[in-house]
Amino acid sequence: MLGCGCAPSSLSFTAPLPRDVEWVGLLFLDRGGNSLGATGLMRYDPLNPPNHLHQIDREAHTSVALIGYRDQDLQDALRGLDQPELRLLDQPLATAASDDPILPPPYWSGTGPAVDGPVVLEEGPVPEVTAAWLPACPTILPSSYDPDVHFETSTGVHCDATATQVNCAIITDLPNCLTLPPDELRLNGRGTLDPRALGSHCRPATPKAGARLAMICETFPEERTDLYAPPIPDRFVVDRMTAWPVADPQARLGFVATPLAGYLPALTRVTGCPEERVVVLRRANPQPRCPAGEQSFAMVDPVTMAITATAAVNVPCLDLLAEDPAGGGFFGVSGPPLQVTHFDCDGRAGPTYSPTGDLVAELRPTAVAMAQKGVVDPANDLVIATYRSSNGPGQLWIFETSLRQFRPPLEIFAGGRSYSLTTLGPNSLVVGVDSTDDGDGERLHFTDYTSTTPRWAQIHPSGTTLEQTAYFLAASEDRVIAGSGATNSDGLPGVRVAQVGLSGPEFIATTTDWKIYGSMSTSLRWPGSPHVLIPTTEEGSIGGPPVLPRTVVGLFDVSDPHFLPGQADVGYGPVSAAVVDGQGAVWMALTWSGELARIRSPSLQ
Repeated sequence: MLGCGCAPSSLSFTAPLPRDVEWVGLLFLDRGGNSLGATGLMRYDPLNPPNHLHQIDREAHTSVALIGYRDQDLQDALRGLDQPELRLLDQPLATAASDDPILPPPYWSGTGPAVDGPVVLEEGPVPEVTAAWLPACPTILPSSYDPDVHFETSTGVHCDATATQVNCAIITDLPNCLTLPPDELRLNGRGTLDPRALGSHCRPATPKAGARLAMICETFPEERTDLYAPPIPDRFVVDRMTAWPVADPQARLGFVATPLAGYLPALTRVTGCPEERVVVLRRANPQPRCPAGEQSFAMVDPVTMAITATAAVNVPCLDLLAEDPAGGGFFGVSGPPLQVTHFDCDGRAGPTYSPTGDLVAELRPTAVAMAQKGVVDPANDLVIATYRSSNGPGQLWIFETSLRQFRPPLEIFAGGRSYSLTTLGPNSLVVGVDSTDDGDGERLHFTDYTSTTPRWAQIHPSGTTLEQTAYFLAASEDRVIAGSGATNSDGLPGVRVAQVGLSGPEFIATTTDWKIYGSMSTSLRWPGSPHVLIPTTEEGSIGGPPVLPRTVVGLFDVSDPHFLPGQADVGYGPVSAAVVDGQGAVWMALTWSGELARIRSPSLQ
């Protein structure tokens, strides 16, 4: 308990302060919760409570508030202050206005009514508190150097710049920006933009996740700008290993980046064996469509990243791998003709299963996904998207893994082919991309296990020419995101991400990022996070000599659609496949360089 006697009016109070409180301050509040007077912050000794509080008009204030801190709570606020015990004592606290700098939340706080006799303070919230010794505004940019900052606008324009904070002013240098925020931004005491310095056509906004500042300006159309600045969190740890030696990766410059091209076209996880494995399909001839020459499996230890075994592949036209949900091996999908082969833990081919029909010999698989049948029957099935060389409609084939048999096909890709496929939960909704070569744009197709009449939503308009098929992921219970490479009116490459609601399905919105440019190759949910991990391949230099394309990974925020800052370089060339291992790390196959990349959160180290 704390007790304090205050001369000359004998104001006294008690409060159940924790024993580790080391600083206290008192405020006297009116009926509106505003301070009429206060002490400064003072050192607190439970054996010698303060007794030098100044006289306050007892009839003017209606309550007394006390705040208590430990040294560690005030560490940042007191940094740089000389002899804080003396400076803080003589500078009274006050309740803070909306743009005042504020003290950190107190370790303990309480209030009590102003009454004659002892005031009993009960633990509870108090108004935000400011003090004259606090800096006029917080430091949000390092002062020791000019940090690189990144401006992102809602109209898809991005630019890099430098910025320096001088007291409450942020002075920017924007030499190559297509958007023009003010050259000087001013902060208030809360570290947000001062609206008085933005003019009559702009207003502050709540920053997106990871951004420092944001504003909305009444241009045509209305434009939102977010500012990102260092330090950007380390989101990824990337390790690489060689799964297939490639003599001259530069010889692949200009290589057609189709999803099934390259030296490492497929990847999966294998469970139910003596130990968990990551299995990658390797081939000597990188050309797709039944490449001639050597093919093999490499079994990789997900912890040590060492190849523990290899196995020759004797199944022709093998392009896709999928996990066996029952464990003890994995599936391979090949064609034409379409067939599913079960491989054991060591990569030895077992039974092969083929559907029946007149056109099966023409079916080439282009994508595979795992679907869950339902809540009552939780068995999993393989859903296989196929393409016919005769340009007929694309088909979905469902292979029941527990029964080892095919179901009749669903013809849902009316205009062409799908290199992307995903499923959603029990009684799965199957989603695919219909990407045509006749200028009709791109559509998302939706169906379930029993439907023969698909629904669809346009994600890119007719006449849109895209360099590669969209890749997408079911990102939440109520929407799907679909991404692809794109080019803006200035010829800059970027990534276009469309969101489609599942209830209609109806188109929601498109987000275009010209900073993260290139083409998407796959995507999946970042383990333990609501965000989506998307690798994008930079398509070389702009306006200069060709360079080796690189893949970077970034997180896409579905709830507030944008790419979070903090991308990481994965390696050379595009990613053909990605899988999550049992430890929560993501594996990606760098199909041009013959490497596997393991991407982890720093918390997994």
